[in-house]
Amino acid sequence: MKISFVRIAVVLLTAITLFSCKKEKLDSVAAAKEKGKIPEIQNPVVENNRMVFSSHDAFYKFVDAIDNNDPAVSEKLERLQGFTSLYNRIKTYDLSEEELPASLNSYLEFGLPESFQRVLNAEGEVIIGDQLVWYNNSYKYFINKAESGKLQSIKENPDASDVRKTKVGKELTPVNFKNADQARVWMGLANGPDARHQREFWQNAPSAGNRKYVHEIQAYTDSYFDGIFYQWNSRVILRIKMEWRGKKWKPAGETRQISYNLTSSNVFYGPPFGYLIPANTTFTDNVTQSGDVSRMVAQAAGSGTFGSGSGWSIELSGTIYQHVVGDVQSNEWYNTGNPLW
Repeated sequence: MKISFVRIAVVLLTAITLFSCKKEKLDSVAAAKEKGKIPEIQNPVVENNRMVFSSHDAFYKFVDAIDNNDPAVSEKLERLQGFTSLYNRIKTYDLSEEELPASLNSYLEFGLPESFQRVLNAEGEVIIGDQLVWYNNSYKYFINKAESGKLQSIKENPDASDVRKTKVGKELTPVNFKNADQARVWMGLANGPDARHQREFWQNAPSAGNRKYVHEIQAYTDSYFDGIFYQWNSRVILRIKMEWRGKKWKPAGETRQISYNLTSSNVFYGPPFGYLIPANTTFTDNVTQSGDVSRMVAQAAGSGTFGSGSGWSIELSGTIYQHVVGDVQSNEWYNTGNPLW
């Protein structure tokens, strides 16, 4: 019996120590971000059309930089040779009337953000440390690199696979927003991204056609098993978008002037964690670019499993501005709210 008590004490002490180390690490990252001293982002390496990261920390740092619209990371991605991303494969359907195949649409259904799509290859794969990781239907599958030959058989019957896998997606940590009348609304698997702010208009230049500006909030939670604990990383992302109308609305590619001045207040309810973005934060930027502009407004990470009440409570206020370069001034949009969400 004494031995049992000793073992329990050792396990508890180990858990407390590991969590303390994790929290100290998260706090140091948050402090670095506050001071503008962002840790160096690993240069991507490509092997057999798969992006390679030395660790999960390196993987998340790179994805975080994409989610914060870091131009240096965009340049690194453009310089990559021998790599076709899942993002690029999906984008080939944006400029046509062809429907997205079910195999690709499944990634959008479980809420895989564009930042993750950019680091996965066209088959949803990435190498992290000594593991080949495959994303599929709200799960991540982990295969030892030395046994990568198993991947094809796993893909043929994922449900029967005995390799380790973890749950990921937008359903793990839904988001609780304020709307205009201060009531709370939940965003989860059933509703998907909250894109309540939209403005349709007729674009005159550089080309004419039906367009709309879209400002949306997306939630996504990623995870992995470190050999001892279930580790998770949850984020809430603001996406500033524009779409064109054919048979259905699709992402547009015109260059726009985009700026935002926002403040957020966020709280995460769940297992022990440390904030990577402070709970109360101001976001400001002014860019000229095509495609979506992304910005993380909340992020938390830690270990443990989620309960039924896990999720985010978010309030985001301020102004988001969009205007297509060369278009008439009347088509500019100042989207202002206190709160917007």
